[in-house]
Amino acid sequence: MNKNMKEFILERSHYVKILEKWRKKHVIKVATGIRRAGKSSVFLMYEESLKKSGVSESNIIHLNLEDLTNAELLDYKKLYAYIKEKTAGTEDFYIFIDEVQQCPSFEKVLDSLFLDPRLDIYVTGSNAYFLSGELATLLSGRYVEVHIQPLSFEEYLLFNKKEPSINMKKNASFLESIFQGDSFRIFLFLMTMRKTTVLTWRAYSIRFL
Repeated sequence: MNKNMKEFILERSHYVKILEKWRKKHVIKVATGIRRAGKSSVFLMYEESLKKSGVSESNIIHLNLEDLTNAELLDYKKLYAYIKEKTAGTEDFYIFIDEVQQCPSFEKVLDSLFLDPRLDIYVTGSNAYFLSGELATLLSGRYVEVHIQPLSFEEYLLFNKKEPSINMKKNASFLESIFQGDSFRIFLFLMTMRKTTVLTWRAYSIRFL
């Protein structure tokens, strides 16, 4: 991690605590949410939490299937073989796979890994894929979904190192603080992302009518 970037990273402790509650529970933890909501960042924060609790870095496997470095692993058999090789032995391992839907038939990999109680499995997936109902169909009874939202108002204030003013508390004037400086561009970006998500949902709804 770039040392100069540390001051720009917001600790999303709420989601980290949720993942900690599900640690070593025999279900697949699936983080969903719109693109750029911070799913991968939450996983990285959780991995740091695991290390602080005594988990060795060698027992944490993290793969991003959008990274061309991992292009070969988009073959589900190769993905499975790679993870099995990395997790050989009797130790416990934590498996993190970003954008798992990039691998066709990924559910076969997860189903097989799920049979090994030593493996604690975490994956991320985008709403554009999972809103179609694929998640419930493919992993029925074997997963818990953690939906990652963009910044909450509280997180926005923390990120900008602001304290809620009396005005904000009294009038809930979120927009007033958003319209200051570059924050308005952030607001517009988030609204655009929201619109994209709604349109994607409508597209899937029409397809299944």
